[in-house]
Amino acid sequence: MTINSEGSWLALFTAGEPERHLRLYDIRNRQNRASKHIFLDQPEASRPDLEVNCASFSPDDRFLAVSRNDDKVHLYDLRMLEKGVVEEFKHQENKCKVMPGKDSFGIVYSEWVTLKSNGRMGLITGGEDGTVRMWDPTVSSDDGTVLVEMNSDIAYFSIGDRLKGEYDLVVGDAQGMISVFDTHGSHFEKIETICDLSA
Repeated sequence: MTINSEGSWLALFTAGEPERHLRLYDIRNRQNRASKHIFLDQPEASRPDLEVNCASFSPDDRFLAVSRNDDKVHLYDLRMLEKGVVEEFKHQENKCKVMPGKDSFGIVYSEWVTLKSNGRMGLITGGEDGTVRMWDPTVSSDDGTVLVEMNSDIAYFSIGDRLKGEYDLVVGDAQGMISVFDTHGSHFEKIETICDLSA
């Protein structure tokens, strides 16, 4: 479940075998019925246990990003929700860094950003390939742009605001490594490891 920044729309995800649903509610009208409803795309046969890990509205409320446990983000255009997925962003399967014998959780977090350089928005995700990537929702892309790479699948990341004294990017991986990154020109550089629980 997620609510947009203005508190006017609620996106609710539910599962009832065999389908999974996305319902969009206009919170302002206080009706108990969804304004829009679609069925989510079915997972691949190799990963039948589809779950939505998180979802978020874009800053302009045009898109809804749905992060899934199959290492994909599905992007929906809310102006034409009934058309289904308009873009699929997928981390690289052949570079999966989930430790053998450990569960995989796919993309557990995603966050929208507005780029200071050009005012455009981007979607940041962390996946099983150990990368944090940025995707442009207006351009079809196979790989996105890799911002940082860790030694294991991404558990969580946080994008900070320098004006508030925060780090630019803090990333935690599934092995317990937490790294802090700072921007240098057009790339991120690791400046310290806060915690290493893998040792």
